[in-house]
Amino acid sequence: MEKVFGIDLGTTYSCIAHIDEFGKPVIIENAENERTTPSVVFFEEGNESVIVGNTAKNALETDPEKVVSFIKRFMGNPNYPGFEHDDKTYTPESISALILKKLAKDAGEKLGTEVKKVVITCPAYFGNNEREATKNAGIIAGLDVLAIINEPTAAAISYGIENEGNQTVLVYDLGGGTFDVTIIKVSEGKIEVVATGGDHELGGKNWDEIIMMHFESKFKEQAGVEADLFSDVETAGDLQLKSENTKKDLTNRDKVTAKVIHEGDKENITVTTEDFENLTESLVAQTIQLTNATIESAKNKEGGIDQIDKILMVGGSTKMPMIKAALEENYPNLPIESHKPDEAVALGAALYAQNIEHYNSLIQLAKEQGVDVNNLEDVKEAVKSGELDTSNLKFSLPDGGVDNLTEIINVVSRSYGVGALNRTQEKKIFNLIKKDTALPIDVTQQFGTQYKDQTVVAIELYENEKSEQEVEIEEGLKLVDGNIEGITPDLPQGSPIEVSFKLNEQGLLEVLAKEESSGKVLRLEYQSDAVLSDEQVDEAAELVGSIAVS
Repeated sequence: MEKVFGIDLGTTYSCIAHIDEFGKPVIIENAENERTTPSVVFFEEGNESVIVGNTAKNALETDPEKVVSFIKRFMGNPNYPGFEHDDKTYTPESISALILKKLAKDAGEKLGTEVKKVVITCPAYFGNNEREATKNAGIIAGLDVLAIINEPTAAAISYGIENEGNQTVLVYDLGGGTFDVTIIKVSEGKIEVVATGGDHELGGKNWDEIIMMHFESKFKEQAGVEADLFSDVETAGDLQLKSENTKKDLTNRDKVTAKVIHEGDKENITVTTEDFENLTESLVAQTIQLTNATIESAKNKEGGIDQIDKILMVGGSTKMPMIKAALEENYPNLPIESHKPDEAVALGAALYAQNIEHYNSLIQLAKEQGVDVNNLEDVKEAVKSGELDTSNLKFSLPDGGVDNLTEIINVVSRSYGVGALNRTQEKKIFNLIKKDTALPIDVTQQFGTQYKDQTVVAIELYENEKSEQEVEIEEGLKLVDGNIEGITPDLPQGSPIEVSFKLNEQGLLEVLAKEESSGKVLRLEYQSDAVLSDEQVDEAAELVGSIAVS
């Protein structure tokens, strides 16, 4: 069986993992023998090569205008103008693809095999546009993306919680650029997401920015100047590095002193643990507020939760002592666990990739043998009963056999609805799919033609964070603004058109339309500004493919 890989495409750091010959998930070091790679790209002169990783990160001090970091925060954002370099424009997908290309190249050279089939992770709170952008980044990098899996779910898999008996786990995932909180029900062979929440613009970077502002304030005070330190790109780049290093050093030290230099002035600025905690206490409070809101959603949901049994801390930013202290203070009766917070997501993604490959192979085997199976439970039952003969499998099932394959049930992180007029002729969003509904989802809505002989129907589809049936139009993000074309001419007014909204297991959207009277499948013509077209993906793949990555 072809080797598969799990990739944690992080805001600040990324890493890649595989399953070794002993069936264990293992991180693959990069060419610099580091287990994680900074998600930073340095564009050298020309468009022939880029550097990804620590060298690129250090270039913030000398060539900040040629460095791109934190690009994950702009995935699926139509307002991001792109990064300009030597008359070329790089989208967030293209820059992310360069990071993926670095990970795949280094891993392939370490293992002596091509890295092709991958599972890529994303924040649980990512919506459709961000997920599509993440998948496209993988395609642009030349990878076969088996699935997009939520980071907290991947982390839960890596902890092996599916083997610990029935329990409900809260995954508190604070990364470099995003924050997710996910509540998961665990039973034998099954991980079921109940509710998810968070903020994809809240992460360790926000703590860094507060230290940067503190450095600037203290520098002005000590140097007696009114200079804007951030207007100088080199000073700003240097402060960015010093701020992150200060944050990390304060994990194990009571105080840290950094030298800030600007326009010939030099000042030593000391930050104590107390300073740091006081400056950032509002950020910690935000994570607790989001956690409490997610717990309430999980409790109020039909078939929700009665209690939480443990908290899992995931993400490099949970290393800050203030985080565990806040969780202990707010949830005093819950055990709190942390294990490999920088690596758990990639390790879980690798396990999930193997899980997918085994499942797909068993489904294919069932087709060849004429055995009717539709899901993992069917497969397990067919194997146990002997109806499905696995004696000629080209791979070994994990320890425990088919029972050790895990069923993953995720939920949709946003609500989806159509734009339409209500009874008072006000335009609203009418939610058809509610946030925290289990995936996959297939909802069909019937529309009627507005007039006789109508051959085209306009449709608007919105994503929003509300759970109500009717939502203000300004509270949603328009995903689809298109036309259903090909309606049979000469139909009377009010002729029914069925529109199906499908979200797959990964939370990716598909919209289909059908003329009910004839059963004719109709074309839905639309292109979101936030999602690259097939042509744009091909162009980006050609550009990225021509660039050497080191």
